[in-house]
This record gives sequence, C-alpha cells and structure tokens, in this order.
Amino acid sequence: MLPIKILYNEWYNLENNGVTDIVGARVTLNGYDAVQVYGSFISEDHSLPSSIVCWIVGGEQGVFHYISAEGGLDDIGDVVSYVENSYSLENPNSI
Repeated sequence: MLPIKILYNEWYNLENNGVTDIVGARVTLNGYDAVQVYGSFISEDHSLPSSIVCWIVGGEQGVFHYISAEGGLDDIGDVVSYVENSYSLENPNSI
C-alpha cells in the first residue's frame, strides 16, 4: 500500500500551481494499487476550463511511478479511461 504522504505531496503541488477543487483517493489502476489526485484549472494556452488527473503507483523495490493526464472538460473522461484501461508496469517492448 502506498504511503498517504504521497497523496498529500501531490495535492500540495497541484494547489501551489493554481489547481482547485482537488480530490484524492486510493484507487486501483488496471490492477495496481495507486493514489489518484485530480482537480480543475484554467489552461494557460487557451483559457479554457480543464482538469488534471494524477496517479502514483507503487512498484518494486520502493520505486514509484507517476502518470498525469490533462484535458479540457469535454475530453478528460476519454483520456482518463485510456490510462485506466491500458496502464502497465511491463516494458512496452515485452508486451
């Protein structure tokens, strides 16, 4: 199980970068225990309401893996579904 401190660190980072409405949870990411943190922001490029979703997955020997996805409110659901359904710790060349 991942230390809750990881969730707090990511939460703090998002908060200090202008992300609001932040939520955190323990989740399963394609079979792996993970911490998920997500929130809302206004994109600097297009000034559109957007979301960011971050996952931190524990790996072997105390190594953590970080995945982050950003998108407009209309697209973020598709991006999150892609990550949730395809994430793997396997080397892509060995799959």
